[in-house]
Amino acid sequence: PEAESYLLYRRICEIMPKYGVFLLHAAVVELDGRGYAFSARRGTGKSTHTELWQTRFQGHAGERYRATVINGDKPLIRRAPDGRFWAYGTPWCGKEGRQMNAGCPLNAICFLEQAPYNRIESCPTADAVAGMLDAPVYAEDAGLRDRLAALIGQAVRVTPAYRLSCRPDEEAVRLAFHTLEQARNGLI
Repeated sequence: PEAESYLLYRRICEIMPKYGVFLLHAAVVELDGRGYAFSARRGTGKSTHTELWQTRFQGHAGERYRATVINGDKPLIRRAPDGRFWAYGTPWCGKEGRQMNAGCPLNAICFLEQAPYNRIESCPTADAVAGMLDAPVYAEDAGLRDRLAALIGQAVRVTPAYRLSCRPDEEAVRLAFHTLEQARNGLI
């Protein structure tokens, strides 16, 4: 079953650019209808960071969390007809198994890196593209590879990208959220 799932996953990832969709190695958390992707190499702290978002943004009266993990490791990113990008849960969600059969608009992408301090800064376009090209599954077909590159380029043009250097603490969440909200509201 695991081999079958992996082969299916690979095949889906190879052909999805044809339909305006690609896989992003990231954890996506949705908060109040907005999605935030946290991308990093394995073991950097994507799951830890999204858990901290859930702790910070706990739900009210009967709700478990206001912040919801859409996918913990390998969401699909789709370009909608209006040009915005959406993130969707998949069964390929990391060892924690955190995913939902749901989607949300992708409002920002943060490239996580461990650091002894918390700092967030705008990520240059070239670095954002490189970060997003780090882990996709590439098709043998050159046309589909070109389509994947074009989709990632479009995603970076319409979705703000940041580099988040951080410790695994709630201060990192507050800093990231504050910055992302200011950017969304056009304040920075």
